[in-house]
Amino acid sequence: MNSEQMLSNSLYSIEAELGSGGGGIVYKAWHTRLQKYVVIKELKRGTRDSIETQRNEVEALKNVKSAYLPQVLDFFSEDERVFTVMEYIDGVSFDKLIEQNQRFTQPQIVKWYGQLASALEVIHSQNIAHRDIKPANIMLLPNGDVCLIDFNAALVGGSDVRLISRSLGYASPEQYNIYEKYKHTVNAPIKYTTSRTVNNQSSNA
Repeated sequence: MNSEQMLSNSLYSIEAELGSGGGGIVYKAWHTRLQKYVVIKELKRGTRDSIETQRNEVEALKNVKSAYLPQVLDFFSEDERVFTVMEYIDGVSFDKLIEQNQRFTQPQIVKWYGQLASALEVIHSQNIAHRDIKPANIMLLPNGDVCLIDFNAALVGGSDVRLISRSLGYASPEQYNIYEKYKHTVNAPIKYTTSRTVNNQSSNA
């Protein structure tokens, strides 16, 4: 294993890198106390203020409870590296299913729509906006339900967030407008990125 993947935190044993995206690197790890797999996301390095903002957002997400959302478990840092820990979701993302030309029935679609609406109702009640809903961030679980993952672009009410994440084909008109406004601006008041999908099946924050 690469030395960069090692953690001194004895609670977590990293087993594999699942992939990388606009917000950082995602690992599958074993939680030694809970005795189950989790997903650890190493966030891109930022300023002390941005790290504190991320910590506050993770604390807010810890209060979110839904059968259709992964549970946020922890936030920690070591050696100037910053990590979030979430429940591991065993499933297949819908972008993979679409690539495989999978077809779904109307009752399935209606059920999943209701489950996603329920998940959004829960996070909105906590004053949190996901901001990156797309097939790659919706997992189909073995039991036939869905789970909305990847809160890397989430906006928590009251946070001084200056990152605009834009997933081509799925971002809201407001996100596109802000992105286009600042993309050629030197010293823009925001940071902007085009969201990319994690390579493997995972839950990530």
